[in-house]
Amino acid sequence: MITESEARAIAADWHGGQWSPLYSFASSGSLAKVAGAIGETEGIVRDIERGIGEESEAPRLVALLEYLKAAFGEAMEASEDY
Repeated sequence: MITESEARAIAADWHGGQWSPLYSFASSGSLAKVAGAIGETEGIVRDIERGIGEESEAPRLVALLEYLKAAFGEAMEASEDY
């Protein structure tokens, strides 16, 4: 799995603008909007699968998606402890 810094770098390359969840993650490392970041990344991957975007970037985006999903799972587990 990729590191947080690698995930943030990918998010910085692909975010949808200043107000997007990926931008929030890229700029601060905050996972407060991780569900939105997962959705945003899934949308980008779907676009690439449809031929929109750079196919060569697909492995990086899939790695980011895996990182975010793992982080989301950890966040959910942590919240269940309270």
